[in-house]
Amino acid sequence: MSPEGALTLTLRVSRGRVDDVQVSSTRRTDYSAALAGRDVHDAALLVPSLFSICAAAHAVAGLGACEAALGVHVDEQQARLRRLLTQLEALDNHAFQVCVAWAKHAGAPPAVEALRRLRRATEALRLWAHDGTRWTRVGGVGFTPSGSPRALVDALREAVDALVPAAARAGDARELERWSHGSDSPVAALLRQVRALDAAHFGKATRPLLPAMSAAWYGQRLVGPDFGARPALDSGAAEAGALSRVAEHPALAPLVSAHGHTVLTRLLAVLVDLHALVGTVTAAAEVLEPSKGHAPAERDSGQGAGVADTSRGRLAHAVELTSNTVVHWRQVAPTEWSFHPFGVLREALLGAPAEDLARRAGLLVLSLDPCVPCRVVVED
Repeated sequence: MSPEGALTLTLRVSRGRVDDVQVSSTRRTDYSAALAGRDVHDAALLVPSLFSICAAAHAVAGLGACEAALGVHVDEQQARLRRLLTQLEALDNHAFQVCVAWAKHAGAPPAVEALRRLRRATEALRLWAHDGTRWTRVGGVGFTPSGSPRALVDALREAVDALVPAAARAGDARELERWSHGSDSPVAALLRQVRALDAAHFGKATRPLLPAMSAAWYGQRLVGPDFGARPALDSGAAEAGALSRVAEHPALAPLVSAHGHTVLTRLLAVLVDLHALVGTVTAAAEVLEPSKGHAPAERDSGQGAGVADTSRGRLAHAVELTSNTVVHWRQVAPTEWSFHPFGVLREALLGAPAEDLARRAGLLVLSLDPCVPCRVVVED
């Protein structure tokens, strides 16, 4: 089991249909036991090692929370560096899904070389930006990007273009749908499997897509431990993920309008988001300039929250500090939104036919992309 916990999706079947859906989690969302009593600077340095996936995004959200609590105002270049690093991490995570997880479900070998090529490109951009400097420090660090990023960005774009169909890059929804029908790539094969299950409506849910809420919004809700484990909007559970970012993209909006939030549109959203991230990385790299680093604190006690965007959606950390010492440290990740016990999975699977249920549910889980293992159990 992952040290960050795991999920179990239990489906109870009666008379050929799913009549109960239970989502259980062993994931930790309150890290006070691990970080309380530590000096805030030591705790911030420790945070990335607590998370094997999205470590950079957790570091950025944690730094934002600590800096808000201490009244630290980092310069714009520090903020740009952090955004760039989380965007590169999101690219890595999307690429792993497409090259490994999707290939496995399509019955194809993993696209190892394509994944290596992309990760070489993202790592080169990381080293260009901060030259390996330990950047996870409250108040920021000094860094100097090494020359022009143009050749590195071009290499990243070529690596992504090898994974993403031209229709997604061009923003052509009709052509994207045609490609998914006719291409012999493992990605297209997976999309055809999804279509074969139930036209294009398999895994449909009407839960709202999670908006990009502010750090202050999360800070108000993470004062206690419950929100981190079962987050909700005022209207109830919501769906995080790539679809929440790109549902209105020209390549996807007509398909979302026609089919709704389904396994098909969630998977296509990952391809669209992969391409869109290259644009945001390019924009961030072009304006990144040297920074002298460390910004001072205005106080030594307080509460604060920080956010960062991952491939799966926005995550948030919230801290309470007294005399530069951690009192409470809580977080909520996109997985807690999409795998809420009364969220998307329950809505999409209640009443589903029992035929080939484990595989169908597995594809639904794949499209929601949890950051930890998720076991599917069918009880008849």
